[in-house]
Amino acid sequence: MARVATMALVGLGGCAFHTNAAVDSPPVEIDAAIVDGSSVEQPMLVQQAKADASNSNNPLVATLPAPPIAGHLLVAIGADEAGRLDSVTGGGVASWSLAAQSLANTNIEVWYGVTDGSSATVTVTADQDSLPMWIVVGEWSGASVFDGAKSANGTTSPASAGAQSVHADDLVIFGVADQAPTTFGMPEGGWMPLMPVSSNHTEQRVWFTVAAATGTLAPMVTETALSWDAAVAAFRH
Repeated sequence: MARVATMALVGLGGCAFHTNAAVDSPPVEIDAAIVDGSSVEQPMLVQQAKADASNSNNPLVATLPAPPIAGHLLVAIGADEAGRLDSVTGGGVASWSLAAQSLANTNIEVWYGVTDGSSATVTVTADQDSLPMWIVVGEWSGASVFDGAKSANGTTSPASAGAQSVHADDLVIFGVADQAPTTFGMPEGGWMPLMPVSSNHTEQRVWFTVAAATGTLAPMVTETALSWDAAVAAFRH
């Protein structure tokens, strides 16, 4: 994926498991940024998987189509509609970290970690309840360090997590969860979609881009259910 200018730039457990259908992602073309005379790989989506369930009575499992590559970044975006997730584990990540969450309406959380390549299976748990739980997991090369995140919620359109400070060549991920039925638009600029994931009455959409320059990105997207939570997170090499 060629570097693109996007949005506003301002200066500088042993239980039964829910299973999922995993789909390979087409490779995203990248170029190399030349920094101080050396080539720096831009972030690239390698593969992704998703999972959803009508309740959180059992762990939710998303399995990538192939084992991830050691040193790559895994990012999991999802939620339990009843409240916060208890844990994200697996995927060869020693300890997952929470980047951002918003738990006001439909709920959304962003978790991340660097994999050692030992497992393609990511497991999500929450307190047992009768409301839906969902997750989409992506593997990226060219990024490994958390660079900041924001979250927000609202009852009007468009949905936005706010303005996130970024560095040039940051991987930036933007997600919105909403009640269903809803109709999402697309963020303006060079944003690429991840897998959509939905339940019987929730919908989540996630997009990503590579920041063209140091500044801020403030992605937003129209939606029609007017009961959303949003998050944006940035990662650098």
